[in-house]
Amino acid sequence: MGRNSRKQLERSRKKQLRKQANIKKGFIFEEGDMNKMSLPMPTLWLFLNEKKVEKLLRTFADSLPKSKSNHSHNNIKFVKMAMFLALGGISSPNHFSDIVVDQMRDFYGVKISKSAFYNWFDRMEEHLSQFEKAVEKSAELYIASLKSDQKGLVVDIDATYRKSDADWATMDYKGDISFRIMMMHVGKEERGAKAIFRAKVDPGNISPRTDIYPMTQHVISQHDIALFRSDSAAYNHKLLDLLTTHDIPFLVGAPHDESVLGTLGCIKEKAYIRYHNNNGIVTGEDVATIGHAMNKTKHGFSLVNKRKPRQRKIDKELEQTGQEALFGTGKEYNHYTIAVAPSLAKEYDAENLRQRYELRGGQEYIIGTFKQLYRPKARETHAKTALWTQILAIAYNLGLYFLEHYSDKKKPQVRKLPTIFASSPRS
Repeated sequence: MGRNSRKQLERSRKKQLRKQANIKKGFIFEEGDMNKMSLPMPTLWLFLNEKKVEKLLRTFADSLPKSKSNHSHNNIKFVKMAMFLALGGISSPNHFSDIVVDQMRDFYGVKISKSAFYNWFDRMEEHLSQFEKAVEKSAELYIASLKSDQKGLVVDIDATYRKSDADWATMDYKGDISFRIMMMHVGKEERGAKAIFRAKVDPGNISPRTDIYPMTQHVISQHDIALFRSDSAAYNHKLLDLLTTHDIPFLVGAPHDESVLGTLGCIKEKAYIRYHNNNGIVTGEDVATIGHAMNKTKHGFSLVNKRKPRQRKIDKELEQTGQEALFGTGKEYNHYTIAVAPSLAKEYDAENLRQRYELRGGQEYIIGTFKQLYRPKARETHAKTALWTQILAIAYNLGLYFLEHYSDKKKPQVRKLPTIFASSPRS
């Protein structure tokens, strides 16, 4: 084949690839079977070479220790391959090798053997903190792309449990052998999905409270917080004092312990008002606010109680907790209580506060989406599971940035489109 013919063939293949990546119309996110790749591989390659994304990945790669071997690849190649695996919906390096021909791996810049990738992954176990920092930076990249006048971030924190037969997994509160991922999400209220700021992996029997305080302390040191939300795992005097001291508004689920039940019993009937949910629907529930103080806490706060009528019957569990004695006369109710920062209680009524707390229901949806997309599983060691979880969290944040930055069909800014060495990848 002559020189001109080779050039013509190369131009033809390049045109074909650019057409497949749909560059002229912008990026496309393909939903569907998660066993298949979420992003077309040419498009994914272009995205990983987008200026801001490439800068983030290279800064991350440069922070990692280099191999002492002269034959080893640079860290950036391993980092990009890890993102390729996670963002592309590729289950493992083995799967990657099966569906991508050698020449195309040359083009993508990730021509790495399976053994080389696993060796790199093993070496990174001791450098988990660098991966955690990369998660935060990827979250910040996405948040910066959101157009919002709101000052400060909304922080939501919750845990998810994954069943596993790994040796290091333990029995959780449900009686299942599992490991736990404590996830802290940050974002702008009612503006875009929330990014993963921190993801801490522990055996299933470790209390969520173990991670919540240091994670909260860290995010406070990094960002202005407009609102902190959590379930009752965050209900303890040390954390609520930390939030109050930094003047951070909070909405935290409150357990029905003896102290809380005693305070709820002091709410007068006329204090309750009819509750409308975030969709403006009357649910048949009532809400009311009352002041409260926790043992050992330095600051008082308020309780917002939502009650829902239930069928009148003797409930042995409620009898044991004392709720029957407090709420058993007349109508009987199920009670849902949250702790509210003093600053919020002064500014908003009980209905609005409860509505804002219930927006954290989106946290469960986000966690569910994360599990569906990436299916985090326990690896042979705790350290490797934690490391892979950070890689998945980075990929998740970059996916959010992709959708936010290119959903309006903007043309991607790519540093350089490499020469194509082979035809399009196999489907």
